[in-house]
Amino acid sequence: MKIFSLTSWFEKRIRHLDLTEFPGRASSSAALNWGRRVVVRLALVGTGPSLQATSVVPPEFDQLVRESDFVVRAKVLSVNSEWLERGKSRTIVTKVELDVLEVIAGEVDAKVTLTMLGGKIGEREMVIEGAPHFVVGEEDILFVQGNGRQVVPLTAMMHGRYRIMRDPAEDRSYVARENGEPLTETAQVTQAMEGALPGGPLSREERIERALSPEEFAKRIRAVKPAAASTSTPPEND
Repeated sequence: MKIFSLTSWFEKRIRHLDLTEFPGRASSSAALNWGRRVVVRLALVGTGPSLQATSVVPPEFDQLVRESDFVVRAKVLSVNSEWLERGKSRTIVTKVELDVLEVIAGEVDAKVTLTMLGGKIGEREMVIEGAPHFVVGEEDILFVQGNGRQVVPLTAMMHGRYRIMRDPAEDRSYVARENGEPLTETAQVTQAMEGALPGGPLSREERIERALSPEEFAKRIRAVKPAAASTSTPPEND
């Protein structure tokens, strides 16, 4: 397995990357000649050049909401990888088709397809470290930014995805961060994703019990940035 480092290039271009202009030296066709599996490690804005794994500075909650083009509650309909070719270079991208259940902030169509760098085609695979992995049927609250331009079109990358989980003990849905940690307060948004320990003496069961519901999380998002009046259609309460 080869490590494909794009640190300096991404530090300059990460927020305004047009995937159709991905340079040949950063294409998976060049990298994949090294082996079947390529791991891309990114150092994003605000991190040092010596970083050894993908890292993103966690945003404040208000910043996360305001910097997003739109925020949706959506269900994953399909996940498909394909080659994106330009001239003599090509790279793997993955398209995630979403069924928008609720527009929480901003404005967007009922069907959205996210395009992100990386994926697997046959024996060839490009992995963006830290990028969320989507599975058909899963439901999330997504903070979308720069779809079709950024490597991962989520605001602050992994910090832009909040999973909707089910608590069988209480028969209710709750919100969790990308790493599966129950979201009990919006202040948790500012915590690092990797290496962060659950705060306080609460057990996981207690944290799940206190976790925000999707409806409460959506309410707090709208307090910062509301949806267009014609697009907000909340799903039925769980």
